[in-house]
Amino acid sequence: MRQHCCTGRSEARGEGVIRAFCWSDTYGTRRNADIRKRTNGPGGRARAVSIYLPIALMTSHAGCYCMCDLQQLATSLISESDVAISVLARVVSTYPHRNEAMCDAGALAVSKDTGPFAGFGHVVSPPHARGWDLGRISQEHGTLIHRPGEEDVGDLKIGDRVRIIPQHACLTCASYSWIYVVEDGGEEVVDVWVPWKGW
Repeated sequence: MRQHCCTGRSEARGEGVIRAFCWSDTYGTRRNADIRKRTNGPGGRARAVSIYLPIALMTSHAGCYCMCDLQQLATSLISESDVAISVLARVVSTYPHRNEAMCDAGALAVSKDTGPFAGFGHVVSPPHARGWDLGRISQEHGTLIHRPGEEDVGDLKIGDRVRIIPQHACLTCASYSWIYVVEDGGEEVVDVWVPWKGW
């Protein structure tokens, strides 16, 4: 099993390395909190203070590090193969005259978060659909559009199943009562995770 820590480009293998990453993130968070406490002015009012910490201590994403998402992919610290979350959707309508299709994944499936990449998600599977993005969304439906700059984009057909990497893993996971786990991008479900709710 490979685990990723998105505070750097390293891959953690083994309990000792994982503990070192966790300690580093915890130390940075505690140090930041201590600095904030010490910089409060009279009456407990916070004064404006610039704090310069190493970037590795400022980019802890506790909810995303185990899955990653498009926002983290945009940092170029990870590759697409490091992203371990996708939403499976079905094409429900096509509009060839405007190079669009509709799928059954909208805001309730992927959230309305945006990021450096345009739209709300990238289609990564099947191979002929890799040039499509989830460009617009309503509550329960999304409009798939050709990704800007992509050439030779394959056609989608009603009934096609597409895997979409969302912009933000945390909000996407919060929308589901369980998560189906597959290995290495496969089709076979090997486990089912039940997210802890109430945070």
